[in-house]
Amino acid sequence: MAPSISRGRHTAAVDLSSRPGGACQQNDIADREIDAVNHAGHAGRPLVTGEATPGQLQLLAVAAGALALALGA
Repeated sequence: MAPSISRGRHTAAVDLSSRPGGACQQNDIADREIDAVNHAGHAGRPLVTGEATPGQLQLLAVAAGALALALGA
């Protein structure tokens, strides 16, 4: 039987995983010109490959930050 995870621990895990997610999106937006040169065509760079727009990543960063704030409060 798998150990149960308390609600508090589950909330903390989601909170802690949301914080870096928002920061990573902000970093991708800030570094998009550098990444276009250093990581051209790299699948892990959605702005470079055209899979995402800066607006989409900004929205994701805001959502991740809001989730982290809501769960951390």
